[in-house]
Parts: sequence; C-alpha cells; structure tokens
Amino acid sequence: MSRLSVARSCIAALLLTAGAAATTADEAVFRYDPEKIEVGTVYHYVKSNIDGSRPSRIALYVAAADRLESFKWHDGASQAALVKAQMDWQLFSVRLFESWRVQEDGKQHLIATLTYRDDEGDYTVSIGPQARVQIDNWPWHSYDFDFASLNFCMRHLVDPEAAFTFGVADVVRSADGIAFADKGPVTMTFEREEARHDVACRRYRVDGEGLEDRGGVIWVDRDAQHIVDYEIDLPDEPGFESGKLRLETVGRMSREEWQTFMNEQLARDG
Repeated sequence: MSRLSVARSCIAALLLTAGAAATTADEAVFRYDPEKIEVGTVYHYVKSNIDGSRPSRIALYVAAADRLESFKWHDGASQAALVKAQMDWQLFSVRLFESWRVQEDGKQHLIATLTYRDDEGDYTVSIGPQARVQIDNWPWHSYDFDFASLNFCMRHLVDPEAAFTFGVADVVRSADGIAFADKGPVTMTFEREEARHDVACRRYRVDGEGLEDRGGVIWVDRDAQHIVDYEIDLPDEPGFESGKLRLETVGRMSREEWQTFMNEQLARDG
C-alpha cells in the first residue's frame, strides 16, 4: 500500500508559496456553476498502466459543493489512501489537502495537511519540516491526485472546446530526495467529439512541461463533463510505466453509505 500513498505523504514536508497571480481564475476560461455539482455522486475508476497492468481502484466522492474525497486501494490491501480536497472556486484550484491512511479496522490516521492562507497568499502544512516552493502556474492541479480537481473543474469551462492552460504541481524525485514542485504548465486542446466506452465524449490532447512533454489524451463526457478515461505516457508514481484512469460506473451515496463503502473494501479484500 505504501506505493499508493507515498506521493500524498510527501506533502507533509512542504510549505508552498503562491505568487501574486493567485487571486482569481480567468473568468474567460472558468465560471463556477453550482448547478453542475451533485453532492453525493461517486465515480468509480480503475487506475493502471495504459496496457491495463497494475490495476488499482479509486472511488471519487463529491462530499460537498466544494469538497472531494478520493479513496484508493488495491485488491488484497490492508491499508488504503484517502485524500480529502477542498476546492476554491475563485482559484479553481485546491484550497485544502488532507492525506489520510485508512487501516483495515476502519481507523484513519492523518498524514499531512496542506492549506491555502488568504492573508499570506501561500500554502502551509501542519506536519514535518518545511520548504518553500513558488507556484507560478494557475490554476494548478495534481497528476498524483489523478487529476481529480481538474475532473471537478471541467464542468465549469465557459467554452469546453477552447484550448486552455493550467499548471501541474506534484511530487518530484531526484538524487537529492523527494520534494514538491511547480512542474510547469500544460495545455489542454479539444480535438474532436468521439465515443469512448460507449459514451459520447470530447477528446482532448494534454501535454506540456508540467507533464514532462509526455502527455496524452483525456476523454470527457460531453454532457456530464466528467473524465471518462485518460491515457498519459508519463506515470504518476514509481513502478508504473504510464498512466490510465478509466471510469467504470457512476452512483450515489449518502455520507453514511460512503463511510460504510470504504470500510467494506478493506474488510472484503484484506
């Protein structure tokens, strides 16, 4: 399970400083529409290499109009990763990350917290030593977080067929160790309408410095505007060769049902 949660755990070692540009999102690109968010929706994805190898499961739950919870596990695991993310609908970026480790008995242990501060215009963490990293590309999304916040933002595009740019900020690894960094911008460009897994989709090309020029294709449901599939050449964690996220089903859960669901996955697979 450690390979599933290492990227999130690394956030605990960081303090991120936002640039002055992080005041509001470009209204020409995004416009928040609360009617496009259905609290209680849960998206069930399978994550793997593009060839389908090394599968794990992700359930993405809309816990509130501005909050996502991503539960990630693989069959036979005794632990899972749970990330809670609060969105900022002025920045169209994550305001708060909480990284949790979930045990087989249902107990949850907080690993790290990353919080945006309005008064200082920066991010702080509650655990571990601190470093400072400039975030220059806004809005930003985490590929380590399976582009969950991007997924949540797509439905608020003013023109879903116009190209737009966002930043990727993620864990980076080097000979000096592990750090969190603004990796740079990527551009998402509409290519055409195309059926994907029997769903009418908009197909986008996504690539740029933020994906180390190893991008790929994202298919977004034309009507519901959530991610149906992506295939990206760059892997987002060690041990993978590429990145694929395929939607299996969409359902509804109450808060209590969501908690029961998470408990049952480890009890069933452990």
